[in-house]
Formats: sequence, structure tokens, C-alpha cells
Amino acid sequence: MIEFLIKYIGWLLVGKCVFDFIGFIWRLLRLYVLPKYAAFRVNLKKMFGTWAVVTGATNGIGKAIAKQLAKRGINLVLLSRSEEKLKATAQEIGNGVDIRTIVYDFTTSDGYDVIRQQLKDVDVGILVNNVGVSYKHAEFYGDWDPQACDNMIKVNIHSVLKMTRVVLDGMVSRKRGLLVHISSASGYAPFPLYSVYSGTKSFVNNFAESLHHEYAHKGIQIQFITPSFVSTNMTRNMKPNGFSVADVDHMAQQTVNAFGLSSCLYGHWGHELIVTSLFKLLPRSYCCKKTLEFTKKVREAYMRRMANK
Repeated sequence: MIEFLIKYIGWLLVGKCVFDFIGFIWRLLRLYVLPKYAAFRVNLKKMFGTWAVVTGATNGIGKAIAKQLAKRGINLVLLSRSEEKLKATAQEIGNGVDIRTIVYDFTTSDGYDVIRQQLKDVDVGILVNNVGVSYKHAEFYGDWDPQACDNMIKVNIHSVLKMTRVVLDGMVSRKRGLLVHISSASGYAPFPLYSVYSGTKSFVNNFAESLHHEYAHKGIQIQFITPSFVSTNMTRNMKPNGFSVADVDHMAQQTVNAFGLSSCLYGHWGHELIVTSLFKLLPRSYCCKKTLEFTKKVREAYMRRMANK
């Protein structure tokens, strides 16, 4: 009897592993391969409308996503704190779509009513909550600038909450809309020496997933995108390698291709493969230990550079 139970449980475990593996391969195909072809991705204009709002739209992932949306004929409202950069970005994207700009510094907590007023005549179908800040260097929480901490919370958390409220009522009344929150893989597990950044992204992940269940029946889709390393100013323009470090334009293309297809994705097939494998196969304590070893080396390298100046 015991031998039979052991064999039965063994076959169940093998079956689950096979089922999970097949499901994972299908997910990679469905989110990153098939959407390259128009027939296998969502028609954004038809599904959500002709206007998208993108925060933090003058650099990095936000700018790259704005370009991808414009290629699909989506009109844009771009938000950033620099009027000069907004004008340059609008000019770079081109005249194929209508582009409006709103100057706003997300380190402030007031002013969202002004944004709401400027968007009152815009049929916002897509909101991309992209604006975010990270650490200038790896640091222990107790040694970090309190003002920088406050600003990070305002930019990474308050902006998500406030901008979502700005557009949500209109989406609910029209019974359609897509809320996209650009988060980070660091929101899935502790990230020592980047603790506040990791915490803010964990908030975004949970907030977005909760909204998904709250508003799916009202025709609103919510996605949170959790990339790992992407070559942007935030990562000191790390050299892309097509796998663990993604080119920002390639990542944005894969992300926008998958808009409307899943409540959560990593935004790049390599990150989906690496991070999912790590979290599935390795103990959480081991991942935290290795992360701390990595971030300590990053901090030490920064301290050496500062000492040599």
C-alpha cells in the first residue's frame, strides 16, 4: 500500500511538472512570439480607444512604449517634468498621431486635479503608469537620504494611485480601458540595499493585481509589467545582450505587443525565462543571499569611485 502511494504521488509530481512546463512554453509563445503577427495581438484602437496617457514619457521605457503606441496609430498625452524634453520627444515621435504634453513634477503630491482638468476632453483608453525613480547607488536604508526616500514614494506609489483615479471613472463609464503599470522584477522578492525601491514595486504589483479582480467585470483590463534589467538611464545604460539585459526598444515592442493579453508579464521573453526559473526552482532565502552579495559589490564599486574623485 505504501509503495503504491509513493508511486502515485511521484506520478502526480511528474505530471504537475510536465503540465507546468507545457503551460510555461505556451505562455512564452502566446505573449512573446505569436503577438509579433498582427492576427495574434489585440487591436488596441478597437479594444480600448484612440488615446493613451504615458507618464515619465521622455526617457527609457516610457518613451519607448510611447513610440510603439504611436506606430499603432494611438494618439498620445505625454507627461514629464521637463517641457524641453517633452517637446523633443513629441517631435521625435513624429506627426503620424496627435500628441499633447503636460508638464508635471511627480515628486509633488498636489496638482493631479490640474492633470484631470487637462484630460477632461480626452477619451483615454490606455494609461501607462511608467514614471519611476530608483537609487543613485546601492545603500543601507538607515544611511539613505530621507528626502530621496519620500520622493521615491511620491513618484513610484502616489503617481500610480493618483493617475489611476484621474482616468478610471471615464473608463468605467465607457466600459473599456487598459491600465498598465510598469513595475519591476524586484517587486517579487526582497532586494537588499534597494529596499525602498523593491517595496514600492511590490506595492505596484499587488495594487495592480487587486484592481484586475475589482474591475475586470466592468470592462477594464489591468496589467503590471515586471522587467528585470533594461538598458536605460536608470540602469546606467547597461549593455544589452538580448537575454538578461534587454534593449529598451525591443522590450517596449514585446510589451506593447502583449497589451491586453495577460494581467502580468515581464515584458521580455528572456526575463520571463530567467526570473520565473529562479523563483520556481531556487529557495527564497538563497535568492536573497545572492542578491545581497551582488548589491554589496555594486555599493563597494560606487564607494571606490567616489573615493578616487
